[in-house]
Parts: sequence; C-alpha cells; structure tokens
Amino acid sequence: MKSRTHIFLAAFPASRGEITLALRIARELNEKGDRIIFVACKIEEEVFRDRPVEFIPVDGMRSNFDAEMSALIERTKADSIVLVDILTNSVTFEYFKVPKTFFEKTKLPVIALDVYRLINGRESGDLFFNRVIDFRYLNSFPSLRLYPVPFVPPDNVQGNYCGLPAHVKPDPAEAAQAKAELGFTRKDKIILMVGTAWQVPSFWDDPHCRRISALSPLLLTQYMNRLDEDVHVLHVGPQAYQVSDAFRNRYHRIAPQSQRRFQAMVAASDLFLTLNLVGTTLSTAIAAGLPMIVVSNSISANSIEEAAAKMNFPLSEAAFNWMNSTLPIYPFVAWPIGYYRLVAPLLVGNPFCTTYRSTEFLDEESFLRACWELLYDQEKREAIIQAQRNYSEIVRGLPSGAEVILQHLENREARWR
Repeated sequence: MKSRTHIFLAAFPASRGEITLALRIARELNEKGDRIIFVACKIEEEVFRDRPVEFIPVDGMRSNFDAEMSALIERTKADSIVLVDILTNSVTFEYFKVPKTFFEKTKLPVIALDVYRLINGRESGDLFFNRVIDFRYLNSFPSLRLYPVPFVPPDNVQGNYCGLPAHVKPDPAEAAQAKAELGFTRKDKIILMVGTAWQVPSFWDDPHCRRISALSPLLLTQYMNRLDEDVHVLHVGPQAYQVSDAFRNRYHRIAPQSQRRFQAMVAASDLFLTLNLVGTTLSTAIAAGLPMIVVSNSISANSIEEAAAKMNFPLSEAAFNWMNSTLPIYPFVAWPIGYYRLVAPLLVGNPFCTTYRSTEFLDEESFLRACWELLYDQEKREAIIQAQRNYSEIVRGLPSGAEVILQHLENREARWR
C-alpha cells in the first residue's frame, strides 16, 4: 500500500474537541505509514507535542490562504485535505472573510469531519437566544464526509466510522495514586467535569451566551451542595467556574492535563457530569466505563412564569432564584452555545442515549436523584456501564476513520486509472 500525505485543517481558534477526534484518525493513518500535517491555531500547538504529526500555525495564513495552502500542498505532495470539522471551518472562514477560491480550484479530495451530519438541509444551527447561524460556507466542497459515532447514530449512512478512543483498561493502582495526589481520600466520591476554551464567558461577544456560561455552573453547585459531604467536583478546564459559596471547599479546578494524566483522572473518578452532549470526553468515559450524567436545557423563556408553564417538574427554590437573576434563558445541549434543535434529530432512536442519564437543567430533584443513584446505587451504576459496553460493541463494529478515508482515496484513484 502506498504512503500518503494528509493535511488536517482546523481554523477555528478553539477546536480542541474536534482536534481530539481528528488525532484519533491521524494516529490510525500514521500506523499505516502515512504522513500527517496539522494546520491549526497556534494556541493548540501543545496538543500536538509528542505525537507523530507535523504542526503548522494557520493564524498567519488567513490573509493569503490560497497561495500559502497551494504552496504547502506542492511542497508536501499532499494527497488529501481533511477539514476538522466542516462546521467550525465554515464559520471561521466566513467570519474572517477568507475566500472560498482555494476549495473551488483545488484538485485534491476535500474530506470533512462532520460532527453534526450537515446534510439533507441541516445547514444552520440555533445559537444563543433566538439567533441562527449558517454553516453553508464550505458545505458543498467535501467529496467525503466522516460522521463520528458514538454521537452520530450508528446507522447505515455512508461515512459513519468508529470515533471511540482505543479501549484502555483502568489501572486501579494508578487511579488510586492520582486520587491521592489530588488530595482526595479513599472514601471521597469524585464527580469529573471537563471545560474547554469556547465555554469560557469571555470567549463570546453575545451577552446572553456570556451570562449563561458564567452562571450555569453556579446553579449546579447549589444543587450538589445537597449531596453528601464526601462528594467533590474535579473540574479540568482553562478557567474556574463560578460556584456556590457553600460548595466552594468541595470544588477543585486544575488546568488541562496530558493525555496519560487525564486518563488516570478518568479512572479515579466516580461519575462524569457534563452540560455538553457533543463533547469528546463522553466517548472517553464510555471507553473507560465511567457512568455519565448529561444536563441539558429544553426551555426558552423571558420570565419565570413562561418557564414554569413549560416545565413538567416542580420548580425548586434554587432554580427559581437562579432564573430570577439570570433570565432570559435559551435551550442548549452544547452549553453555552445552544444547538438544541440542531442536535435533537440525531438523538431520535440513537442507542447512544442509553449510555448516560439525561436530566433537565432546571429540574433539581431529577438531577440529584441521578447523581445519588450513579454514585451510590451499585445496580444503577452497573446498568449504565453495561449499556456503555453494549453500545461500544456496536460502535467498534464500524470501520475506522482511516479505513474510510483510504478506501475513498483508492476508489478515486481507480477511477482515474
């Protein structure tokens, strides 16, 4: 089999999750003898260290993208361009007014990670409070789309591939050591939360997004203050959350870690809690057999009365007080952006939903019940872990991302012979 060169393009300035997915494919391609070049933002450079990939900053290329990308292709004799991913690259290119002329002229196959399956008219997303964003800027150029399962349904759509990380059996000794080094006792329960740069309030100009980003963790920690004293939150992220004063001594924030160190923290944790259903850490938790709670909000409201009318659960005092100082609120599954309507169709009949407990953001009792059961009820914990094993078996039956890419390139080359 011939060796090929692939250029992975991640132009969005906060693409860590998408890059994580792409690096899994890059590793597979590299193991088959291919050369990998990542063109990404300078801020992401550290994630490529000690990996078999080459890194080129994209930041300075935006003003002369056509010429610089063409020169890179000529210099490296590249065989493909992989967009990491189609949505974020489209938004970034349009925002910075980078012309599409390169993609219109290039003879190289353009392959795109498509996390949200932007086909069949699904070319826009619900954003913040009553905003819609268009994703069509680069949407017509890919000759192949890669749909990462487990988030995308494991159906028969061409381009589906196994997006799970390699299964790593947790080392109990390493997990215990990590727990001790973090200052936890053996009896402490750890709820793991993971943040990223685009979830920080200052990343966004939209005032609604900034407010929801800043204040959502505050409400969750008010809820969690009702859990036992041995329950702690370990937050791995670039900036600390705003948390309840009563919970402050049980909230611990550390900076993003190396892959090996993070795996040890996953193994040391008892529960993964996220407000971001589309985050790549969910696939890491599934592979590790770590029970998960996904918190989302389905309610859009300008007043407490409007919100209460849409609820099928009682409004707690904490949620009432939080809304009183936070309204208006908007639906989200990808906190704090939104994307509720964009993502909802992908969850219908999707066995991925069996791998976690889902709770409404404003439903305090449901959230606390899910936490209690997955922390302390061994039968409930094992049921979720077994569902994760069952789903993993389905997903690992799909081809790898590298296999899908290489088959596509071989088919194209065969047509030209």
